[in-house]
This record gives sequence, C-alpha cells and structure tokens, in this order.
Amino acid sequence: MGRQPDAAEALRKLDAAFAKESPRLCKELNARDPTTVLGLATNLWPGARQAKVTGVMRERLLIGATGFSPIREELAYPFEPPLESVEEVPKRFAALRGEALRPAFDVIAIPLVFMATSLLGAHFTTWHIFAWVRALARYLFRGYASAVMELCVNFMFAAHAAEAAYAGALAHSLGLDARSVMGWTLRTFLAGVGALGRLTRLANTTTLPGYEKCGVK
Repeated sequence: MGRQPDAAEALRKLDAAFAKESPRLCKELNARDPTTVLGLATNLWPGARQAKVTGVMRERLLIGATGFSPIREELAYPFEPPLESVEEVPKRFAALRGEALRPAFDVIAIPLVFMATSLLGAHFTTWHIFAWVRALARYLFRGYASAVMELCVNFMFAAHAAEAAYAGALAHSLGLDARSVMGWTLRTFLAGVGALGRLTRLANTTTLPGYEKCGVK
C-alpha cells in the first residue's frame, strides 16, 4: 500500500520540477529549432504559419500558433510515453524533428490535383467525365484548344519537375532522411505548390513574435 502514495508523490514532484523549468525550456526550444516547433503545430493545425513553444509539461508540449489571422490557437502535442525527467526534454524534442517534418500536403493541394487530373484526362483520354474540360477549352480557344491544352500539359510537367527537384534539395538541406526527401519530392511532383508551399514555410520559419508568455498552464 505504501508504493502508491510514493509514486503519486514522485509524480507531483516531477510536475513541480517541470513547472519550475518550463520558462527556461520554452526559450531554449524556440531558439534551438523553430522549424520543428512549426512542424509540430502544423501537424496539429494545418493552418499554422508561425508557432512558439509556450509550455513544457511531463505529458505534453504546449504550442501557441497563428495562421493568416492574428488570432492565436493553443495546441498541445503529446509526449508518448510521458517524460521521466526535465533533462529528457532536449533529447525527446530532437527526436520529434522527423515527425514534425514528415512529408504532407497543404489543403490547397486538393483543388490543384483536381485541376491537373482534369487537364491530363481531357488531353490524353476520350473519357466522357472530362468532356467539360474539352468543351471549356473549345469555348475559350476555338480551333487552338488542342494546342493550348498540350502547351498547358507540357508546362505543368516542366514546372512540377523543377519544383520537385527544388523540394528534394530543400528537404535534404534540412537534414531529413532519404525516405522523407523522396516523400517531399514525389508529393511536390504530384501537387506542386500544394506540397512545396508547406515545405518552404517550414524551412523559412521564424519564431512567433510578440508572445513572451512561457510556462505551464
């Protein structure tokens, strides 16, 4: 029976230690790797554009993030399993970098992929489902519809190939492993800025300004 009170007391002391050290840890993590902070925030909320660690707890990392509006979102990234000591924070945070920068699409990728698929389908197939694209091209370009669609297809392939090459180089410069580099490259080739925009935003991030509150809620 004595073990349960001892365990509970140990957890209370550990929580108190995190509460005491949280302001210092926040500043260290924000200064060390704002890219990882924004990546974690984006995994929780795709609309994040800037982010900042605002609290470090035994079971979660508290993050404040903003999107296109100045309204701040309060996010919590779980530590699984929970931290066992304050000293474990830097190592666990560093281990989250790969997860924070895993290849992904922005929401804008959905309409971009739809438009690209429609253009390719109209140009390379006779499927009725793409008839509306061919009809629109004939309405806009008259007798030049086929030539214009071919030009658009060639431009799309060239642009996406260039964007994919840049995405691969950028992902490599961030120190990501070969699998992640390939993932960003392929996603960018498929969706263009629908993936590249997310990667460049992460690579060029700066810490969320004007938010100095650091601690445990």
